[in-house]
Amino acid sequence: MHFQSTLVAGIIATLSATAIAAPVVARSDADAATRYVVDKRSDADAATRYVVDKRSDADAATRYVVDKRSDADAATRYVVDKRSDADAATRYLNSKAIGISSDLVIMPNYPNGPRVAQQLRPNGSQAACDPCRTRKVACDHARPACSRCRAKNRGSECVYSANAARKVKASDNLLPSPVDAPSVALPPRPPKRPRPNIRLGYTSALEESQPSFSAAAHSNLYGHISPSEQPQQDRQVIFSELPRPVRETCMAVIRALPNQRDAQMVYLEGEFQAKGWLHLAAHRIVRWLQTVLAESPSRSEQETVERVAEIISSNTSRSMRGPFADWESWLNSFVGPNTRWESIGLLWTHMERISDILDALIPRKLVRSETNTSSQTAAFHVDSCIRLARHFIDESDLLAELYRRRSVLVSFAEGELGLKMWEAHGANVNYMIFLGLHAPDTSTPYIPSAWSENNRRLAAATFVFDKIEVMLTGRPPLISHRFYTAPLPLDLRDEDLIAGSTTLNNAIASLDERGWNTDGGLYPSTVARARCMMALIRDEVIEVTMSNGRNPSLEYLMDLKDREYTVVAEFPSSLRYDPRDLEITHTEIHPLYMKILTHLEHLQNLFFIDRLLIRCGYAIRDNLLENSLALAGLALHLWIHKDQFADAVVQRSFDWIMLSYGAPAAGILCQEALGTGEHSKEPNISRATIIQQLSLLVGFFDWVRPSAPNAKFCGNCKAIIQQVLDQCLNTSAETSGPTFPVWDLGDQPDFNFELMDTFDWLRPAEQ
Repeated sequence: MHFQSTLVAGIIATLSATAIAAPVVARSDADAATRYVVDKRSDADAATRYVVDKRSDADAATRYVVDKRSDADAATRYVVDKRSDADAATRYLNSKAIGISSDLVIMPNYPNGPRVAQQLRPNGSQAACDPCRTRKVACDHARPACSRCRAKNRGSECVYSANAARKVKASDNLLPSPVDAPSVALPPRPPKRPRPNIRLGYTSALEESQPSFSAAAHSNLYGHISPSEQPQQDRQVIFSELPRPVRETCMAVIRALPNQRDAQMVYLEGEFQAKGWLHLAAHRIVRWLQTVLAESPSRSEQETVERVAEIISSNTSRSMRGPFADWESWLNSFVGPNTRWESIGLLWTHMERISDILDALIPRKLVRSETNTSSQTAAFHVDSCIRLARHFIDESDLLAELYRRRSVLVSFAEGELGLKMWEAHGANVNYMIFLGLHAPDTSTPYIPSAWSENNRRLAAATFVFDKIEVMLTGRPPLISHRFYTAPLPLDLRDEDLIAGSTTLNNAIASLDERGWNTDGGLYPSTVARARCMMALIRDEVIEVTMSNGRNPSLEYLMDLKDREYTVVAEFPSSLRYDPRDLEITHTEIHPLYMKILTHLEHLQNLFFIDRLLIRCGYAIRDNLLENSLALAGLALHLWIHKDQFADAVVQRSFDWIMLSYGAPAAGILCQEALGTGEHSKEPNISRATIIQQLSLLVGFFDWVRPSAPNAKFCGNCKAIIQQVLDQCLNTSAETSGPTFPVWDLGDQPDFNFELMDTFDWLRPAEQ
């Protein structure tokens, strides 16, 4: 009974305790439920944020894919550019290994700034428009119509067919928006173009490998830019962002200019008279440099030079292609506030009087400083200017002019026969061909201007110089008459080219039907036309001589000879040589010098043709001995009367004149003196006359100073002629005979070009 009571009491106590604890538990559960709801709301908010984040991630992923596609396109262009840069860097390092002078041809392409987007196929090339592809001519790919179609007023026919462009990405068709122009207002620059992949296939591959200018680049073969029609991407060069080698080169070039810290040239003050476009250009360039380099005394010298270098670099980064409507627009594109690195390079060639033969005789106001005693200084700085120009732009009419003058400068500084000369000449010819100046577009009417006439003169001078190099080195020509179709320059005065349109039009109207002047004047263009006409015939002789196993017919050689006489007969009276000119006392010696040079080239052509007639075994009477005496005598006239021809520009040419004209003639005269010649005998030419001419030739070659670039070659010629004279004068008539003794002469004057190598009889081992 007691047990039961105890059990009942325990149950009651338990129930009571449970009843008391129940409200507490309920309250805790309510709190937990509240927290659960709050947590759920937080989870809901987190889920919302998660969805938002996911959407953001999706958008970011979309942008990432777009960016990766853009990066892939950029990477493709980057790889192409880096390959080009790697090739350029390899050439640059190779050139540096053999010395700074080898940079005369090998110019490194430094990394460029931001590039403008271009329309590229997957293989990196662009499609030409349908009319250009049909005609197989170069197309600049401008939209909506390329410049060639616009120039022919066929813009509506300029269509890029779907088949040609079907693989071009839509994103590539977007042109960049223009940017603000720099402080100096200049024509805009097209985007930097990769070099065309030129192969021996043919023009369709070449044309389609030409990357395009942007739509605003209105260019024909000469790349005419018309900024007023459609603006295009422009780039302001930031000097501090340029590679260090470029910055250092810029500073060194500017500091060598007049009135600067390391000045190597001086500009003479006084009255200025413009004798031609480069005289006027040099004057304006120097005046602008004097202003900007001294305009802020508060700025440090370093800051001033950097600022000027930045302006010049920005100018150079803009296109310099024609056509130009008048001489002022052409000149203003590279002088004054538009000065370029090519302009600075032309100052150095102008100072060294490197120009056409006649213009080089005109005194300059820009001269060497007292510390500058060598033409190699100018060659070094010209090379630097070319490298800088090539860093900022690929195509420039002015750069072609600088290449041409640089090759002439190197010939005077280094001689005609060395590798440096051959490299410089090769760069000159290659760049002229790259711009197409050797074969300009003749489908549209020609309008003479200072720009267009200078391009014609440039091409003619390069072609003539190429033949001179063949004569002296025996190497094949770099450009053949078969591919040279540039018209001859018109016989216009330089002063007329930089005069008003009325004066120029009157001068053009006064020319005869063949393009010669009718006022009896002798101008640089007169000489340029004449020399190019004779060089075209000389190139045919070279082609016949250097062709393997080909013997020309007698009719062909006689036709060459007749054409040579016809060309010379066409010369105006102001250029036609008369032997009586040598007997007249001249107050103005320059016209006589021009007549002598052109007549020497005429005699050289006849000399080569007569040599070919003998080599081919044609049994006709030749005039080889007579021409040899005339060549030697006329070349010697310049040296004998060097007091008349005292100009330094004339006298620096004596050695190459004698090597080109006197030395080959000397070989024939030596054979005649020894009685071993193959030519027809001339009864009216005495042995004493021949010995007298040979003695004078020895005197000239002995006169050449040992430091002259061609001194070694001249010394070899002197040694040969001297021994021939010793043989003739020390041997009695009874013991002399037709055989020639074998001498150990060491270095012999080996011209390599067969028709000039008239000393080949000295090599009995080759007989």
